[in-house]
Amino acid sequence: SWIRKSLRGGAHIGAVADAAFFLARAGLLDGHACTLHWTSQAAFTEAFPDIELRRDLFVIDRKRFTSAGGVGSLDMML
Repeated sequence: SWIRKSLRGGAHIGAVADAAFFLARAGLLDGHACTLHWTSQAAFTEAFPDIELRRDLFVIDRKRFTSAGGVGSLDMML
């Protein structure tokens, strides 16, 4: 996919709130920690038990940036 090719080229990828589901389904969070909106954390853990979910406003794990949404996204950008 285009995203995988971009990662191989050195790009960073990110997801805000529930968009982490899309990265997880594509296998792009395997071996990485992430976060997402608190209302979706239980469903995410059930769907992806092998992905480390952190209950933080944002998580930066190597080339993967995820945010719980809202103001946490601004904090992550800084």
